[in-house]
Amino acid sequence: MVMEIATCKPESALHFRNPPIIEAVIAISVHPLPDSAIERFQAGADAMQAAGYRQPEPITQHQFEFRIENGVPSTDSVQSPIGLKFISEDNLHVAQFNKNAFVFSRIGKYDCWEQFRNEARKLWEIYSERSGGAQALGLGVRYINKVFIP
Repeated sequence: MVMEIATCKPESALHFRNPPIIEAVIAISVHPLPDSAIERFQAGADAMQAAGYRQPEPITQHQFEFRIENGVPSTDSVQSPIGLKFISEDNLHVAQFNKNAFVFSRIGKYDCWEQFRNEARKLWEIYSERSGGAQALGLGVRYINKVFIP
């Protein structure tokens, strides 16, 4: 198996021209925001559209409870909104603006760290402004690799 090496930018380190990364994720957890944050995220959809993202889709959390009382089963379910998902026009990026986290993903066709980082930073600034200056609690970076072995 032969892998070519190229640079993303002249000043960057060498990397694989076609890296086996099929998804890259940056997640920043924040102090939980009030429910009103979702409305502020929705109001900021114009900034996301200007950045090349489609109208948001809701993200919901579902809770189910199953009980048996006096031999009679019953269920309860609760659905609550937790944020919004924005998908880029080219379908390569997904940004989740949640009440407890900012999550940015690049799906397939991974270019390089600099492009990924810069896009995440741009969207984090929109998230941060719309959330009222959310404070980061933690940061996670994840790459999912898929190596084809002939």
